[in-house]
Amino acid sequence: MIIIRNDQKYQEYKYELRDEILTDLLSDSKILFSQDTIFLNAKRVSVYNGKVDMLPDAFLFDFSDKDKVQVHLIEVEIYKDRFYSHILARTTKLLMLLGNPSRRIALGDALLSVIMSSKGLSSNFERYLGNKITRQHINEIIEKNANIFLVIDEEKGEFMELVDVYRDTWGERVKMVVLKRFTNGKESIYSLSQASESTEFDHSESVISKDVSNEIPQSKDSRTQSDDEALKKKITHNPHDRKVSLTKTGGKGHYYNDAVIGWETAPPKEGESYRMRLETGQVFRTSPVQLMTETDDSLTIMTKNSLYDLKVFGT
Repeated sequence: MIIIRNDQKYQEYKYELRDEILTDLLSDSKILFSQDTIFLNAKRVSVYNGKVDMLPDAFLFDFSDKDKVQVHLIEVEIYKDRFYSHILARTTKLLMLLGNPSRRIALGDALLSVIMSSKGLSSNFERYLGNKITRQHINEIIEKNANIFLVIDEEKGEFMELVDVYRDTWGERVKMVVLKRFTNGKESIYSLSQASESTEFDHSESVISKDVSNEIPQSKDSRTQSDDEALKKKITHNPHDRKVSLTKTGGKGHYYNDAVIGWETAPPKEGESYRMRLETGQVFRTSPVQLMTETDDSLTIMTKNSLYDLKVFGT
């Protein structure tokens, strides 16, 4: 897979070790997640009373929403790891940790110990929380707003199978986050996206506008077949426009993998919205394109909120 940015091609870097992913997360966590986060390597955390038999690879405290501070237990995996014998086993233990009150308290005490042992770290927490960090602060965050991020370099299909079956646990508390690195030998570009959750197309990012002058279509129920045909005849396409399909494959919201088919008004370009003219006379528009990834038969478009797969059918 290749990313094209500013006329330069970036080749995908293939992770071989989990520590490589963890190092990238640690060094660029504020860029990858949010400026209002604190990333804590779990190697600094020790639980002495034996109540916690496994820790994640890291903890990410997210202060983006001051009314709902969250902590993400970061579990790093790579695609070649076996899902049911390795990933499932470790994730299940983390779910058990979050579901057990005494284990949560033990974890909170261990995290508080690390935070208070560093003046810089404790000052950062106090800056977000507005006062001195306390045991109650940490325990409330873990009890009410803790979840698990499985960070991996390639999406695992088995994950969605478990989400469909165990919606109250895996569906609510576990998110698979796909991290990819692309490099041109001098600098790197990262792509971070959440694994798909549904099979329907979502227009949550799109802005739909009418593109038929002096025409206000009737509701679908009241239109006749002749009305629809007359409307379609009014829709004109530049003969140089490409007929394409656009499929949402990731990002915010739900509803993935249903294709929208139409004619693009211009090829996708970084920094600009990508637009398609639909058969109905409507215009489908994404938010501004941030990155484009070239594959053999399609183009992946990453916007602020979503990831799309673009395929060309012809003119």
